[in-house]
Formats: sequence, structure tokens, C-alpha cells
Amino acid sequence: MAGSKGKPAGERQSRGQGMTALQMEKAAHRADAAAQTTTSHNLMITKIQHQEQQDKGKIAADSPAERISFTLFTKDKGILTKRMKLIEGQLEKDASECRMSRGRAETVTLAPEQFGAFLQGLKPNQAIAHGICGHSKALIVSKAKENGARAADGLPIIARSKEHFRYPEGPGVMMLDHDKARANSVALDDKALQAYTPDRLVEIISIFFPEIKQAAYVAACSTSSCIYSAETNEELRGKGAGFHLYLFLKNASDAPRFLKVLGKRLFLAGYGRIEISRAGSLLERTLADLLVGSPERLDFVAGAVCDKGLEQRRPKPEQHQGGLLDTANMLDLTAEEEAAYQEIIRQLKEKAQPTQETIKATYLEQEAEKLASSSGGTISLE
Repeated sequence: MAGSKGKPAGERQSRGQGMTALQMEKAAHRADAAAQTTTSHNLMITKIQHQEQQDKGKIAADSPAERISFTLFTKDKGILTKRMKLIEGQLEKDASECRMSRGRAETVTLAPEQFGAFLQGLKPNQAIAHGICGHSKALIVSKAKENGARAADGLPIIARSKEHFRYPEGPGVMMLDHDKARANSVALDDKALQAYTPDRLVEIISIFFPEIKQAAYVAACSTSSCIYSAETNEELRGKGAGFHLYLFLKNASDAPRFLKVLGKRLFLAGYGRIEISRAGSLLERTLADLLVGSPERLDFVAGAVCDKGLEQRRPKPEQHQGGLLDTANMLDLTAEEEAAYQEIIRQLKEKAQPTQETIKATYLEQEAEKLASSSGGTISLE
């Protein structure tokens, strides 16, 4: 049987033309499929490129220049938060375990929009500080046990002191602690005695510092708030117990100065008061606790530990979008403003004096009774 090589050229050409038509039909199908594949592939590449652009944007937003740093403390034994108790039908707050002689410190760096979720995940044996120690991790001991050595795992051993902790010279966190005024508080204007919401506090500060309205912040209910009876479902302490307002600063090292100036400007705006301690001391107070401005100070923001019969139902921290706050725009007081502030303090202390004398006398009597009881004798205050 003769092969194709033996066929005349014309027949080979004719049959070749027929095969070409069939192949062309198949080729057309393959071309369509290839075109679809190419289109899908191009779409995939476009999506990948778009995702890469988004990722680059996210990385830029979460770059070190836009991320905040602070410290997470974890206590080795026991809790590092407040304990809520029900004693003879009265809700009591026990902060006796809010101290830490041994544990670990870890520097945390994250984006401001991640801060609320971070707070919500804190455990009862954890708290934060707004400063950093210069180590990614460290073992914390009391000042008396600090000797400059390292732990077996190589971690530095340090005390939780200003010697080791400082505010970042860059993005960081600052907290405004807002609580209800004491019953014995004295003010020149009743608005200084009111409890406010986080949004309202920001509005008040914006009266003399408008930049705060554009700042990101997180508001978290205080550790001892939102306590309910597990049996009756009764609210024993609500959200009005106070809150922590967290601001994210461009330069956290300015926090102490900023807090000091903020307090004085709140006094000048009519939001300052004098509270009287149990011993009769006069305490300058305003809408935000100004004593939190220290880098090593513990911020107890984890949920409370509730005794049997109690439940805590704190809502999630409220996250408000915005940018980093440039506290440098809050200027120091002028000489005239400082004089006006001092005059307000003088008037407040003068107004508080009668109540102060009564409270101090009561305190001295109680202390004398305690001393007499412990010594088995009698002590006269005259």
C-alpha cells in the first residue's frame, strides 16, 4: 500500500487543504478558550496588583511612623485589676491587688485603630503603661531586688520605675481618666461637678484646643463600671462610673507638659474643682485626672474580677477615627493666664476651707480613737 509520500502532489495538496479547514475550526475553539483564559489571567493580575496597592497603602498607614508604642504588663501571680464585692447588699470596690512586684513587660506597637480590640483582650492579670522601657521584653521586679542581672532566659531584669520607663519620642498613647466628682467637692461653677460622656469631654476641650476634634481616640468604660446582679439582673453600677479616653500623640514625650497645661486651661474654662481627702487635704481636680502623666504608671483597664453573684457587662471600647494629635499646638499659659489660674485656685481653697476643717477634725478624732484602742489608753486632742 502506497503511503502519502507516493501520492501525487495535487492530491496531497487537496487533502492538506481539507485538514487545514478542520484544524482551523479546532484552532478557533482553542483561540476562544485561550482568549478567555488570558482575560481571566489578566483580571487575576489586575486584582493582585490592586491588592498589592491596598497592601502598600495599609503598610504605609501601619508604618512605624503611624504606629503607637506602649507597654503591656503581665503579673506572675494573682490579678492586676480591681475586685468587685457585694458586702451586706452594698457594692464594694477592692483595689488591694492592683500592684505588681514581679511579672513581665512587653513593648507593644500597633496602629491606633487596633487599640480598642487590644484593650478588650486584656486578661485580669494584665495592665498597661503609656511609656516604654527600651526592651522588647523584660522581667519586672521590685526596686529592692533589681541588680542589673539578666534572667535565665536572657531577659533584662528591671524595676517599674522612671529610671527605666519613658514616653516614646514619637507616636504614643495618652489617657484622660474621667470620674464623678466626690460628694464634698467645691467648685465655682456647677459644670465642674458634672459627669460627662467621652464625646462631650472632647467637645469641652475643643473650646480652647480645636485640634482635638480631628484626633483619633478610644473610649473605654472604667474597670469598676457596668456591674450587675447575676440573680436579679439589676444594674448596680452603670457607665456613669467613669471612663478612660485614649488619645494618640504624634510626640508622646510631650504628654506630661500637655496634661499640666490641659488641667490649667480646664480650670480657666470653669471646669476645675477642689476635692477634700479623708484626711482633709485639698486636692485640685478637673474633668480629667492629671496624675496619670507618668510613663511607668499602671493603667488598670482590664475588666474587674467579680465575686459570686455579680457580673460585669462592659460594652466594647468605642473607636473614633481621626489622626495623631499634635500636642505642641496646645501652648503654655501666658503670664496673665497663669495669674488668672492662680486666682481661681485661691478662691476655690477659700470656699473649701469650712468643709476642710470639719473633715480634718473628724479624721483626727477617728485616728485618735484607733490609736487609743490599739494602745489601751486614752488620747486627748486638746
